[in-house]
Amino acid sequence: MDLLGSYQLPVGTLSFSIENLFDRDYTTVWGQRAPLYYSPGYGPASLYDYKGRGRTFGLNYSVLF
Repeated sequence: MDLLGSYQLPVGTLSFSIENLFDRDYTTVWGQRAPLYYSPGYGPASLYDYKGRGRTFGLNYSVLF
């Protein structure tokens, strides 16, 4: 789950984001499919267990002119 928001300032817009809000461990879609394509021929299934990023914060300021 992600959280996104923005605030209109007198000059510009301030935006923020928190990705993976609850900091959950998860396997990406490719991490779920890769073992089917590559294991066991190219190594054990655990080799292809690609995890998603942890909680990530973002802050942005933009001005349109």
